[in-house]
Amino acid sequence: MQQTTKAVQKMEMMGIGILSYFITGNYSSEHELQDFKKMYGSGAENIDVSNVTQVARTMNKLFLDK
Repeated sequence: MQQTTKAVQKMEMMGIGILSYFITGNYSSEHELQDFKKMYGSGAENIDVSNVTQVARTMNKLFLDK
């Protein structure tokens, strides 16, 4: 987990925007989601992938932040 966090931080310091999706399922737990958010920081999103509006909104947010 720490290796991922460091890599994400390094990319952000280089000006690279990060967007990561946590795909939930029967196997997922709240603990896993929290770990995912720690690793990917502000670029971590937990969305319903069958909802195209949510996917588009998160992508637009990343593109418009630059």
